[in-house]
Amino acid sequence: MTGEATDGVREHGDHLIWINHLGFLPSGPDIGVSYEERGTALRIEPATSAETPEGSFVERVVEVPPGYVIKGVRLGYRLSAPSSFISQIRLRQLGDPPDRWLVVLDDPTDHLDPGPICVDSAAPFAGAVDPGAGALSLGLRVHFADAGDRIVLHGVGLRVSTNGSAGGG
Repeated sequence: MTGEATDGVREHGDHLIWINHLGFLPSGPDIGVSYEERGTALRIEPATSAETPEGSFVERVVEVPPGYVIKGVRLGYRLSAPSSFISQIRLRQLGDPPDRWLVVLDDPTDHLDPGPICVDSAAPFAGAVDPGAGALSLGLRVHFADAGDRIVLHGVGLRVSTNGSAGGG
């Protein structure tokens, strides 16, 4: 075995914690969110025009149980067209003093597979993010090529390890 379990979660103390993907909110008026599939999926779509401006995000605060560090993000999604897609996964952490947000994970991969599919982000800059160091915000940059396109989030998870296994795996 290569260190991967059958569900895609690495062995050696890594876990996948699913967060409430329905809690993402648009960062501006150019993006709209609504529910579909009886409230189990979040639909993200352009709210104002065919193309979304650069920097259009949906974001949410994330919570992690004490004793864990974050090693990555997992997205389950589908696209209505491959020309509209998720173009960045970004995790930010509130600094101390709380006067700025620090980017601790920045994965600019264009996720073009129409899916449904699950994808994993790149690792955080320091290998793992300590949630005890400050509040966390997870953002997904979205790009829409057509006003009728949509991105549907089916699930969002955080790849975590116990503090003692942050360097392993």
